[in-house]
Amino acid sequence: MSRVLMAMGLMGCVPATVDTTPDDYLNQRDSPDSLINEEGIYNGGWYRNFDGIINPEVSQARASAFKGWLHFNLGNQEYSITGHLADLHTAGNAAISVVNLSSGETWTASTREAFSDNQMVIADDFSSVVNDNDGSYLRLNDDGTVLEFDIQANDLRVAGSLASTGADRFIQVTRYHDGYGILQWFEQVQVLEAAVTFADGTILDLPAGMRGTTDRMAGHRRTHQHWNWIAGSGNATRQSDGETVEVAMSMSKDREGARPQVDAKKYAIWIDGVLTKVPSLNFDYSVIDEATRETTEWVIESDEADVNRVDLLFEPKSMRRDEAGYLWFYYTDYIPYIGSLTGSITVDGEQYVLEPMTVIAEDARLTL
Repeated sequence: MSRVLMAMGLMGCVPATVDTTPDDYLNQRDSPDSLINEEGIYNGGWYRNFDGIINPEVSQARASAFKGWLHFNLGNQEYSITGHLADLHTAGNAAISVVNLSSGETWTASTREAFSDNQMVIADDFSSVVNDNDGSYLRLNDDGTVLEFDIQANDLRVAGSLASTGADRFIQVTRYHDGYGILQWFEQVQVLEAAVTFADGTILDLPAGMRGTTDRMAGHRRTHQHWNWIAGSGNATRQSDGETVEVAMSMSKDREGARPQVDAKKYAIWIDGVLTKVPSLNFDYSVIDEATRETTEWVIESDEADVNRVDLLFEPKSMRRDEAGYLWFYYTDYIPYIGSLTGSITVDGEQYVLEPMTVIAEDARLTL
């Protein structure tokens, strides 16, 4: 029996679905007064801003379910760089990945600290994650418009600062069950200054203006999580006039292993900095090698009837598998793929054809 199934049996399962009819994730609203209401339930919804009280301590959920992370991904035609720090309560994780897109050479590092060794801490206002063991940090400054970071993981280090591009932020509170839920921000960013330091002391300076996205999240997460996610930025040609416009995306969807299943519609698309959501998203691919989780190309598309939609093809060019577990209460099988995205996005009657765009895609499973 796999560790995932053992964990599900020993810890119990929540239902595959719950009543989420009060939560509207397709119509943007103003900020709620608080993250969690007087009954200890998350105020689920898609918001233009969030200036309510952040009050995770009043949730009905177990305190040990509180987790948080900050993640960024950057890409151009030469390199793809990702980094994150995660506070998972029972464990902390730091990860860095660098891919040379021309040669295919990849450098990755991932570290974990569990129980009392875990000194990864997310701030009360969710604005930073700091590892007190080695001083690694990701933190927002200047009213959240600048992300400063210095991440160390084994023999890799990435440090610098990223600035918001000024594009609309994606802000959503996703409600799960019995006081469980998360507050999440997706944002477009660009490099102010940043560098990767390799084990041999070689330094790779990242060019100013290199673009990417960030994912900031905290809340009481579900015990059983399973998702696909894709994110990146680039250019596209607007078909009505041939103009080149900037596009970006950060889109995530539950897979079958998530409990409970929630149709949160985290399908964020930016066209020239303007945020919209497509109403549906489907990931279709096959696993070629179960040991490595190498896959075929991914078809990523909306339902046939959708007017606002994506019709995309993702070709993985580099991947890694980060699998680990502690007894029955912690298991992770995190598989990021770096590759090229092509296809089209249709929004408000306009079709945008992508130039080949470097993106990150994930197939990830967590039991926490």
